[in-house]
Amino acid sequence: MVWLRLRRWVVRPIFWSLAAVAFVLLCLRAFLSSDLVRERLAVRLEQQLSQLLQREVRLGRLDFDLLPFALRVEDFSIAGPGPEDPALLFIRRLRVDADLDALRGDVLDLQTVSAQGVRLHLELYPDGRDNLPELPSGGGGGRFELRIGGLFVEDGEFELDDRRVPLAVEAHALQLRLSGIGGTELQGNVTAQEVVTTLPKALPWASTLTAKVRLRDDRVEILAARLRAPVFDARVAGHVGWKGGTNGEIHGVIDSEGRLLDDWGYLDGEIAGPLRFEGAVRFAKKDVWYGGQLTSPGIELFGFRLEELAGQVAGGGPGNSTIGLDLERGIYAGGPVSGRFEVDLDQPGPLARLALSADGPRLFAVLQDLDLPAPAFQAAAHGDLLYEFPLNDARRGVGSGSFELRPALPAPSDPRGAVPASGRAVLNLVEGRLELAAVELTSAAQRVALRGAYDLVGKSGGLDLEVTSDDLEELVRLQPFIDNVPAQL
Repeated sequence: MVWLRLRRWVVRPIFWSLAAVAFVLLCLRAFLSSDLVRERLAVRLEQQLSQLLQREVRLGRLDFDLLPFALRVEDFSIAGPGPEDPALLFIRRLRVDADLDALRGDVLDLQTVSAQGVRLHLELYPDGRDNLPELPSGGGGGRFELRIGGLFVEDGEFELDDRRVPLAVEAHALQLRLSGIGGTELQGNVTAQEVVTTLPKALPWASTLTAKVRLRDDRVEILAARLRAPVFDARVAGHVGWKGGTNGEIHGVIDSEGRLLDDWGYLDGEIAGPLRFEGAVRFAKKDVWYGGQLTSPGIELFGFRLEELAGQVAGGGPGNSTIGLDLERGIYAGGPVSGRFEVDLDQPGPLARLALSADGPRLFAVLQDLDLPAPAFQAAAHGDLLYEFPLNDARRGVGSGSFELRPALPAPSDPRGAVPASGRAVLNLVEGRLELAAVELTSAAQRVALRGAYDLVGKSGGLDLEVTSDDLEELVRLQPFIDNVPAQL
């Protein structure tokens, strides 16, 4: 009897209450899933975003799921500043998966953000203005935290004025923490355990990011930031502002290695060794300048070993597409070198130019680097070389050089029995072909004259050799020019 009363007055009400709640939730889900609700929400969201950005915002289609929460948007666009201007942003397809429970702890937890067909068009006008919307200032109090488990941008394109570059980003474990520090200012940290980016015509590249930033009404201050990868470590600070036109400066130190260009896919072992850059990038309106000190204890450059490198890097400015290195000092083949190396990014290749002054590289080591027969002479080169070549195929360039050859003191790298000599060398380089216009070497007992050409790529060629000797025994030591000395000499 007691059980019947319990079932009648307790169990049944609980059961029917749960059934009613489930029915209401089912109806609510069906209502929210209807096309009418989605259209109304899309219109409402368009209005709110348009009011916030002071720009026309369009949503082609909006869809969502409540449990778990997922938002899907198609054909999303933010208009430019004028009716005839191209759209600032267009996203063909956007999906956001989120954990709404985290909102109770002032945390926006986005598990996945995926975007396809992103088109970002940025314009910098001559008067310093840009096509970005002006956002209203917010209060400086409170705390905000954003977590993104995975960010994926595919089939994207970034357009700056008339220049377009592909845009592809993959990032994992992003976290943004901001807190008010008074007025409208916010300060906090940004971290990303893995960011995979793809530079123009390059391979995907993974790095990690940590930064401390401060947000003001007219600029973002980078108090300290570090970007790291297996052969890359950048520590920078600076600011990016927008009052009076886009402006800013980023300065810091970058430690890297030449094989970073291999990782990006630009080169294949042509540059190897440690490099350090300490300098800054400045930009104002449409113009960008960069410069600083480049150093290396020793680096391989296109088959040539350069020690104790130090120079000034500079580039940028109105209409300038050239990056230049003024080589203040360096040691090549045992002798000091200096000069200028520059790359024109607008020319195919891209095109590189080298103007080098040599003050003592040893002839024997230079000939070995060029894969040429190297006679056992102790001589050092003093002169100038001009060379222009595509950066991705350094031996197929065009240039010329003229050097005075002077006797050099003995060095550990000299071959056994090396003979001090002096003379001159005039040479031309044409599409990988080294032409010896005039090479003359004179020692106490030997006089050697060379003419001919050698293919640096195919490692073949022919030389006309004229030798006058007063000491046949010494002449034999001038290998490899003389393999066997005829008896009649």
